[in-house]
Parts: sequence; structure tokens; C-alpha cells
Amino acid sequence: LGTGTGGDLTGFSMYFAVDFDASANQISSGTLGLEVGYNETWEATFTGGNINGALAEFTGIDGNIEYYGSPICSGCIAGDVRGVFTGSLDAANNDGGGFVTGFSLINGLGDSVMGLGLLDGTDLLD
Repeated sequence: LGTGTGGDLTGFSMYFAVDFDASANQISSGTLGLEVGYNETWEATFTGGNINGALAEFTGIDGNIEYYGSPICSGCIAGDVRGVFTGSLDAANNDGGGFVTGFSLINGLGDSVMGLGLLDGTDLLD
């Protein structure tokens, strides 16, 4: 669910690694892939982040954008990516609860995209 200067959000994918036992920088890396309209692809990356209770805040946001499959900017994404863990983590029963994310991104050309996404909890245990 989202929209951008290039149209409505038509695709969403997200991955990140978490170490719940770490005292800081619990999120070590990740990606946020977005398809905007039918011709724009945003591939955002983040290098870290922290968790405070159920709230996650991602840091080191960067990335590339393609238009009709051709790169239009590299290392040009900035913005905010945050989220909330929902439910309970029960690895023994392959139940990771869930994760809801909100994002607001902009590129060096002035284009933007914002929206919400949902990850199924079983994806959190892979």
C-alpha cells in the first residue's frame, strides 16, 4: 500500500537480519524493494538499525532506482524506514508474529515514494 511521484506502489519486498540478543545495532543489514507504477523500481538498502521494544528503526539508507529497467540513479535514496514487530516470536512452532513497516523515501532527482508493508511472521524466522 503506497504511492510515489511515479504512480501507485505495485510491488513490495523486504528483508533484514536481526540479532535480538545484541545490545545495540540489532539490525545488521537489509533491503527494501519497491515497484512504483509499471516502470520504476526502487532498491533501497540499509546497513543497520536498532530495536526499542517492538519498534524498529533502520539506519544507513541508500540505494538505486531503475526506470524501464535502466538505471537512473545510483546511491541516491534517502529517507526513513521504521516498523513494529507484532504478535509473539515462537521459533519452536515456526511462528514469528509479524512485522509492519512504514517508509518515506526520496531520491536525488526529487522523486519520492511512501507507504506501508506487512511481513508474515514465518518470514522472520528464515
